[in-house]
Amino acid sequence: MFILIFTLLFAVPVAIFATQNTQTVTVKMLQYTYSSVPLYLVVLITLLVGVTFSWLIHVIDIFYSSWEIRNKVNAIKQEKKKNLDLAKKLHELELENAEIKGKYNPDEVDEKSL
Repeated sequence: MFILIFTLLFAVPVAIFATQNTQTVTVKMLQYTYSSVPLYLVVLITLLVGVTFSWLIHVIDIFYSSWEIRNKVNAIKQEKKKNLDLAKKLHELELENAEIKGKYNPDEVDEKSL
């Protein structure tokens, strides 16, 4: 239903514009010449080309942004893994330090810690 309403809201002004701008113009592009082209057609084609290019630029920007986000998520995962590895290493060094000071009993080690 929304698409139908949107289409009507767009189509009615376009139809009014087309009926009021029926003059013919000559369009020259490089070595080609198109004569007797209605003015409304020239304007609408130009509008569609602009909207298409704008949409393409937007799609490219979306892909670039998602690529950057994916890279940052991967970097965060790597840093979290490094952080966990460093926490394990710290725990091992604390156990080693406690063993050196004589406060460590290897029989009381909790294997599930870190």
